[in-house]
Amino acid sequence: MTLESSTISYFLLTTLFGAASIIILQNGKYPDVHPSVLNNQSEFSTVKIPGESAIINSKVYPKGAPQLVKGDRPIYTLSELYQAVLSKHQENKFLGARGLIKKDVIWQTYSKSLEKTRSIYSGLIHKADLEPCTEMESSFVGIYASTSPGIYLKFKKDHDEPNIAFCYFQWNITRIDTFWVEMACHWGGLVTIPIAAQAISSHILHVVRNTKLTALVIDETHLEFVLGLLEGSTVKHLIVINEDEDADYSGLEKAYGFSITCLHQLQKIGEENPVDRSYDISTDSIASIYYNTNSQKIITDANDQDDDKSLGVVLTHKNLVTAIYNVLGYVLQATTCFVGGSIAFEDKVTFNEYNLDVMSVLSAIRELKPTVYARYHKQGRLVSECIYDMLVFRDIKMNLFGGNIRMIYLDDEDTPKSDLGSFYRSVLSVQVLKTFSRPETSSNMMTTSVFDYALDNRAVGPPLASIRAKLVDVEKEGYTAEDLPNPRGEIYVCGDTVFAGYWNNIPATTNVKRPDGWYATGVIGELLPNGTVLLLDTSTQPL
Repeated sequence: MTLESSTISYFLLTTLFGAASIIILQNGKYPDVHPSVLNNQSEFSTVKIPGESAIINSKVYPKGAPQLVKGDRPIYTLSELYQAVLSKHQENKFLGARGLIKKDVIWQTYSKSLEKTRSIYSGLIHKADLEPCTEMESSFVGIYASTSPGIYLKFKKDHDEPNIAFCYFQWNITRIDTFWVEMACHWGGLVTIPIAAQAISSHILHVVRNTKLTALVIDETHLEFVLGLLEGSTVKHLIVINEDEDADYSGLEKAYGFSITCLHQLQKIGEENPVDRSYDISTDSIASIYYNTNSQKIITDANDQDDDKSLGVVLTHKNLVTAIYNVLGYVLQATTCFVGGSIAFEDKVTFNEYNLDVMSVLSAIRELKPTVYARYHKQGRLVSECIYDMLVFRDIKMNLFGGNIRMIYLDDEDTPKSDLGSFYRSVLSVQVLKTFSRPETSSNMMTTSVFDYALDNRAVGPPLASIRAKLVDVEKEGYTAEDLPNPRGEIYVCGDTVFAGYWNNIPATTNVKRPDGWYATGVIGELLPNGTVLLLDTSTQPL
């Protein structure tokens, strides 16, 4: 028996596909939420100062971020957070990485993580002669390690609820061993000073000189370079992250005069000489000093004075704990830890590895089936039930992300020129949240929480719970709060996540941070009537 398609059959199929396309195009012009929600995304202050726009706050939390609480205990520092959650979620999977041979994900539970955190912290105190909470170089730990292309976060809130997973993909996420060190430092009261793995030599020397670092954690691939670069500097102790637990660096110690210990040996030293975390950690204690660097520079330019002028952003425990409500940025791992989540790290990939096996990298994503994907990236309607989704996009979603992807975070550049948000939304049928971030605000300060897809691609949404925002006149560049149809000016923000200042640089701090706590972002914005901000340009006005 054979089936023949008649002219009527072709006509009916053409009509069906045409009607579906028209419906998709028509619906694509409209938002997914009621217009009243899109038209009122921020709280506006009733008082307006001349030369400034009205102050806008989060519509959800107009009085600021609520106090972080675990059980019946308030959380004020990262030390308290890690101690509380590592003790509570004891048998939950916390950190995992794929094995070198079988490529299976090997997990560490929360209870094992607490033991390892204590051992690494104790080893740093004993071996590197460090002291917690001194607010000086004797508490500083530099972290200069190779990176991984991905970190996947997954957690289950209740037994009756489905798994929720994060997939966080960017080039400056640390390897799992580096995360252990960072977590141990914050748990015990030491200060982390991360250095980008692709940083040029002048930037590394600047950070070491500016902070007078004595202890530096490095990846073994950086060891030879660091030995030559930092000879004669303040650095005395090198902690090497490697795969060989019995590595012997005695020859290099004699040749260069450094104390060199692999991380495995440091952990054993800590197990033999246990030290409890410091109880002097307060909300204003320094947690990290983050130095900006131009990662696009591959070759050092001796004539470029900006090569060694990066500023150390001082972030306190209060900054990072409050920023947990902002989800992204430096505190993503702490956020996941707080909710009892799991973090899985991808295989180690060096920054300049051009022969990367992409399918091998993506296989981990398929295995873990993340539901939230966050990417630092340059940046329509959410379409999930159309003919294109059934024929093409659903297969992409299943093969790349395991089928569970539900949300994507994009941290865009200041003035985006592309619109990957619409592409991701169409292809993967997921909600896309775009953020506006600065190291000085600990995390993202604005996020598009609801979507009006007809808006300009440069819109970044309302302020988050911990942030208040306003625009200040930049008359020399023609931006004022009295501009029509909407106020324009430099974006200023204030809140508990705004940094304490720049390390050892009071003039630079006073140039961007007012005595009343307002921080000048250096970005020109336009305040839309619905309470969202449109990014226009980067201010050229000298600070």
